[in-house]
Amino acid sequence: MASLSLQKHHHRAEHWVVVKGIAVITNGDKVMTLTETQSTYIPLGAVHRLYNAGKISLGVVEVQS
Repeated sequence: MASLSLQKHHHRAEHWVVVKGIAVITNGDKVMTLTETQSTYIPLGAVHRLYNAGKISLGVVEVQS
């Protein structure tokens, strides 16, 4: 299982879409589990992290704005 470090961005927001696997996402003060086709919006300046909660590879599309 792998995860990204807890981070935040001052110059961009992000939209994450899970395309494969199960993701546990920290988005601000919320922790949520997303599966294939589910998504979340990470606003500018929000603390966030992505964690692969499954046994298969995690696939996520990230759109930055």
